[in-house]
Amino acid sequence: SPSRTLARTLARTVATMAAHAARDLVSEGAYDEPDKSLMDAHRHDLRQLVEDRASKDEIRKQLLECAQQLTEVGMLGHDTVGDVGDDSIAASQALKDADRARILQLLRDRGIVDSVVQSLGIGRPKGEQDESTIVHPRPPIARSNPQQQLIVKISSASAMIEQEEYPDEYLQFYIVFGSQRKQSKRYPCTASFLVNETFRFELQPILDTPTLLEQPSISIVCMRKKSRFDTPTLLSSTPIDWRPIIITNISDQHVSVKPYQLQGISPNNQLPVGLLTISIQLQYPPAHLSTASELSTAAAEIAAHRDRCLTAERAFVQYTQRWWEQYVGIRPAHRHRLVKLFASDENGLRRPVCAAVSEIDPGRVLESPREAARFVSLLPVRTTESVSGGIAPSVGMGRVANWEMWLRPHTLLAARSGDIEDHALLLAGLLLGFGLRPFVCLGTKLGARVVDYDHPEDAYVWVMTFMSEGGVMFWDPCTGAQHIVEPGVQPHEDQPFVTVDCLFNDGEFYANTQPTNDIAELTFDIADETCWKALSADEIRNVRHALVGAVTPPELHCSTVEHIKAAEELEAQLRARLCEHRRHMGLNTTFDARLSRALAPALTAYELQSCHAVVAGNMEFKQAIQNLIPLGHTFSGLPLGVNTLDAGTVFQELRASPVGQAILDTEGDQVFHALRIKVCPYPEDVVAVWVMLATRYLAVA
Repeated sequence: SPSRTLARTLARTVATMAAHAARDLVSEGAYDEPDKSLMDAHRHDLRQLVEDRASKDEIRKQLLECAQQLTEVGMLGHDTVGDVGDDSIAASQALKDADRARILQLLRDRGIVDSVVQSLGIGRPKGEQDESTIVHPRPPIARSNPQQQLIVKISSASAMIEQEEYPDEYLQFYIVFGSQRKQSKRYPCTASFLVNETFRFELQPILDTPTLLEQPSISIVCMRKKSRFDTPTLLSSTPIDWRPIIITNISDQHVSVKPYQLQGISPNNQLPVGLLTISIQLQYPPAHLSTASELSTAAAEIAAHRDRCLTAERAFVQYTQRWWEQYVGIRPAHRHRLVKLFASDENGLRRPVCAAVSEIDPGRVLESPREAARFVSLLPVRTTESVSGGIAPSVGMGRVANWEMWLRPHTLLAARSGDIEDHALLLAGLLLGFGLRPFVCLGTKLGARVVDYDHPEDAYVWVMTFMSEGGVMFWDPCTGAQHIVEPGVQPHEDQPFVTVDCLFNDGEFYANTQPTNDIAELTFDIADETCWKALSADEIRNVRHALVGAVTPPELHCSTVEHIKAAEELEAQLRARLCEHRRHMGLNTTFDARLSRALAPALTAYELQSCHAVVAGNMEFKQAIQNLIPLGHTFSGLPLGVNTLDAGTVFQELRASPVGQAILDTEGDQVFHALRIKVCPYPEDVVAVWVMLATRYLAVA
């Protein structure tokens, strides 16, 4: 029949494809312990061996189904194939005009190519265990503590049409499960491409029904980058509830492979970015999910748990509606204060602001709260456009604020940039990890003491901690600076914050009910109910429990930057740019190596001051400069602090400064230049880069 003829044609096609794939894998040594007979066949005619395996009944059945699907969609018709019989040449010619790329993708998506290759018994890919598409319920493992793993395999990406406009950039995926984060390889910005990467996540504790209900979702973040240290563009953040998928896989005794739509970033979360073909399976399924009735019970429990969570969220919304009415009833002017109870995340999901703060374990990659503040401040600030002001019509705030999309911490770390409130939430989580009691503050930051409520750009978000002496300390998340406000003492003129309207952390929320919100006149005694109106701690706890999968904090990754090598490479690139710049001016360039080394202590002092507010090493630096500058010569230097290793950006920053431009263009007698760079690595490959450009010369008339 035509279908069987087409199936034979497809069988030869997939056999050829599998032969090439297997041959490449074996040749490249991608498999462990290859079967000797297979290697012998590889030396002779591996293609024939693969074709023989492709004719097996179970694989032939898959080919027939695939043939039927291709015929129905018109990708291949009966008239295209014709009666080719067993002639391989005719079979190849029959597919000559077909869309081979789409056929290959379909064969891969249906697992046919994998079935053929795996049936050869090649072995296992290096570093991976066997991940057959057939998964049977396993009996309880004999060992006492089997390590359960959630296995996520991304096969391919498709329908990413808009990314073709960025041929000089690449795409990368970040897969998040709870606190665990993995990242993919880099892929070109094309509409479709193969991925074939597997990501494993450990499950702790071992799954039973209660722990299964409280497991977080999987999140897949898609980024577009120009280079490793370039600030990426956030394209998508997509949550996937894997629990029903696992139940279905165990019940059907196979791993389903299907496309998942990548959601755009709010407010464009309804516009898909593309599709990822993904399979999710559980290694060592729990023993209590081995029968049909147990699987049915687990599925019902998951559905019931989801309903309970929605009920808890609705109850919290109703509670906050009553709370807001009471708050506005205290004083009509409260409608105009920055009191925000809910915020939308990058997926467009509206959550209580207290659920946006979670304790983050700094591990050993950050060693003090001030170091955490420095790390957060090095992340670039990208202001998001206002989507819609307020919260909900019945639970709102009077002012239209410039923040509406609050990134979850793992998305912020993947994007390596965020808005002001994203920095504040990350800093608050890290300070919680250091044992402090931080509060995120919503208010205004201005140089003047008058707040214009008609200009929402004055709105600002920062972090506050209480001091043992009774005062408070404000932490600016975008600069890393700390400012102390003591009771009864006029704030220092350098203190930039003007008003505070509400405070919150992971378990507390307080709204300012005092006649004024001016920091100079406020009392920060949040226990005083006449000055601060609190949300119920029990209500906050209940809604956080309902959102357990959405508030899991990420783990920080240590830096992979080789800071000495990076400093040397950046220094060499800047030297070359400096020489080229002066060459176009008709000037020669000579570097003073001793003077360059003498600049190093100053760079160390700058980072100490920025991170810990400690001033050290100035005296030694001045002595060294005095010793190295000849009598009658002029010394000029420019320190520059940046957060990038891109030489072009750094050089433009130097030229943007009048002092830097003057040093670059220095003319005179005995002109020598000096350049020194210090790279300070922080978690997540964030860097603080200090540059000192200097010159010494003998002035002439």
